[in-house]
Amino acid sequence: MEAATLKRLDGNDAPSLEDLQTELGWLFLDACCLEDAVSRDWQAIGRHELSWLQGEAALWTRRLQERTPLQYLTHTAHWRDVVLAVGPSVLIPRPETELLIDFAESALRRDARLAARPWVDLGTGSGALACGLARLKGGPGSVHAVDLSPTAAATARTNARRLGLEHSVHVVQGSWAQPLLPDLAGACGGVVSNPPYIPSHCLPELQAEVARHEPWLALDGGVGAALDCFEPIVQGASALLAPGGFLALESGGAEQAASVASLLERTGAFSDVHIRPDLAGKDRFILATRTHTDND
Repeated sequence: MEAATLKRLDGNDAPSLEDLQTELGWLFLDACCLEDAVSRDWQAIGRHELSWLQGEAALWTRRLQERTPLQYLTHTAHWRDVVLAVGPSVLIPRPETELLIDFAESALRRDARLAARPWVDLGTGSGALACGLARLKGGPGSVHAVDLSPTAAATARTNARRLGLEHSVHVVQGSWAQPLLPDLAGACGGVVSNPPYIPSHCLPELQAEVARHEPWLALDGGVGAALDCFEPIVQGASALLAPGGFLALESGGAEQAASVASLLERTGAFSDVHIRPDLAGKDRFILATRTHTDND
């Protein structure tokens, strides 16, 4: 990539060259996987192929000049081993969030009985976690995905259908656990969530790709320690989970993770509360197990 191209990116928050190279790989991978790609004669590039290349170049120009995330331009996001449909109404699923599925897999290995119970993804967005859980669990038990945004809920349904999981992933619109209670009270094997966790005052300072284009509803964790979403999630998870049920949450970093861990411990409804690092070694995830309480 030419240096002049990178210089057109404004500010000090420009994406790294490594990130841009990865995105270029996605762009060509998406294009080469189009249905009509199988009929192309790549040994003889003709008018159709030149038009296609021009279209890809136009997308890349928008990516650089408008700082629009490539995923929103192609309407796809590569996550784990699937390609998800995404748009500006949903947060682009990040690689570190894939670890929530890994943690869930470990929990299922420790207690296979959890797979037979319903699992829940609170604040599902694109449905990435819900679909990942459904593919992981297989067999009996359903995954319930909840999102406040009707557009996000529609996107999650689309992804479940595209992945052949429409009978396993049940998407509902609403606020956190409210749509699932009291029907699923004490019945669930696991709850996962990647909630909004960025302090409100930090949103304008985020990288342009995020601040200008991603939905603030999926980013804004509130004032102060940005725990506004964690509090109802913890309350909902304590109501949804069966004794021994698994909880995994993503946070913004070590300080916030410690606050969430303290919140879980104060409820008296969770044990084995601990914090795990992300792919960069930054403390980010909070894991816990639902225990019996006097109210159970």
